[in-house]
Amino acid sequence: MRDWITIAAAAAGAAATMYYFDPDMGERRRQRLARRIGVAEAERQDRTSLDDAELRDRIQSRLDRLVSHPRALDVQVEGGGVRLSGDILAKELDGLLLQVRDMAGVKRVINAMSAHDNPHAMVADSG
Repeated sequence: MRDWITIAAAAAGAAATMYYFDPDMGERRRQRLARRIGVAEAERQDRTSLDDAELRDRIQSRLDRLVSHPRALDVQVEGGGVRLSGDILAKELDGLLLQVRDMAGVKRVINAMSAHDNPHAMVADSG
């Protein structure tokens, strides 16, 4: 089975090479591909060049879906660096950090949150 996958991959690579290096139409195809890559790169840069206030708003709006006590958290953003502080349930901590790290525009995440095993501990600690 593995040999067939290797053969299929090699055939696909050869077909793509013939398609883009065809003497008659290859140059136009290569230019079109380069434009598409350039547009995709420009779109990616637009997504990652959010200002800090917009990034903070996006993160805060997502907190409602990611954690059970979103108002117990504080979000600060500076230069694409995100600092999360406040109280969170321990079972929600890793998921929140992963989701925030994967957001467009986030360069680094600083975890200053206090993790609690149950919500009653969060109320007792903050009150």
